[in-house]
Amino acid sequence: MNIPDLKEVAIKECRIMDYMSKNDYEAAVIGRRDNFAWLTCGGNNGVVLNYEAGVCIVVITKDAKYIIAKTMDAQRLIDEELQGMNDYYLVSLKWYECSIEEKALELIKGKKAFSDVRLKGVDFKPDVFYDLHYPLTENEIMRYRILGKTTEEIIKKVADRINPGMTEKEVESFLAAEYANNHMQGVVYIIGSDERISKYRHCLPTDKRIDKFVMIATACQKWGITLPITRMIYWGDTLPEDIRRKYEALCIIEAHTFAYCFPGNKFCEILDIQKRLFEETGFTNEWEKHYQGGITGYVVNNPTKCTCQDAVITDKQTFNWYITITGTKVEETILTSLEGKEILSSTGLWPVKKYQANGQTFFLPQILLK
Repeated sequence: MNIPDLKEVAIKECRIMDYMSKNDYEAAVIGRRDNFAWLTCGGNNGVVLNYEAGVCIVVITKDAKYIIAKTMDAQRLIDEELQGMNDYYLVSLKWYECSIEEKALELIKGKKAFSDVRLKGVDFKPDVFYDLHYPLTENEIMRYRILGKTTEEIIKKVADRINPGMTEKEVESFLAAEYANNHMQGVVYIIGSDERISKYRHCLPTDKRIDKFVMIATACQKWGITLPITRMIYWGDTLPEDIRRKYEALCIIEAHTFAYCFPGNKFCEILDIQKRLFEETGFTNEWEKHYQGGITGYVVNNPTKCTCQDAVITDKQTFNWYITITGTKVEETILTSLEGKEILSSTGLWPVKKYQANGQTFFLPQILLK
């Protein structure tokens, strides 16, 4: 059951209303599950879990706020996801009546509106909502710290359990069970072993048996927020030189990425630094083979700002920088703010190594030897 923090909800409603006022809008429409979770401090309006759209639509105007849903979902949403949000009018539709989208259009008829889902005659602006997610509130940061600690505990527990001969799918099942036991939901399972790590950037788990090397790249959600993380495990006393060299280069690039990830800096400047370091470490063209990371939070990841010349990092944002060289990968979720940086996904359970960049020190997770 979700119990929204009404003060936090009010902050988010004020952000929406402020954007509406500054841009001459009279209504905002929210239909995506991630934005519903953001507004309601972790509420879940999903039934089919692989759909981005939820089973209700929120309409906010200058005069009123509505929740539109079919009867099979309406009362549950009010009772279990929106407790205390009593200033929202519930519009409950029978299954054979008009769609929730049609009802939303009826409620905003004649108003200039923007939406995170496509509606006829309404400005489609999903990125606006993602910008409104930040700065994270203190309660959201607290939740993120809890999620980061729990996630690394789960990853370490699974890493201790797996051994050569197990399949990649078994690793996935271990993770999924641990997430469920902690009331979390896995939303990304990239699990590859041995030659598959070099062959594919996105190795979805198969029945292949692990020999000596495995990568676990996963993302989980709780309270609507997402924590992506990657860890690598090698069975042997020492790493092969090619893996060691690649992973060391990645950590150097990662440390500099973190160092220059601060409010006011441009995303594109970080990408330029990454390109330069790929070249300096001897892996010139590797940056072309995968995104280098971007914003995370209620959205799993948005890497598009890194190629935008004007996009600027703001206060209290979260990022998952996933940096790859063929056969190796690093990925952490970090919080950056005017007060400094915090690696949310690294909490002391995994072996780390010290790196310095731009006068800053970072302790970055290494490949676990078993």
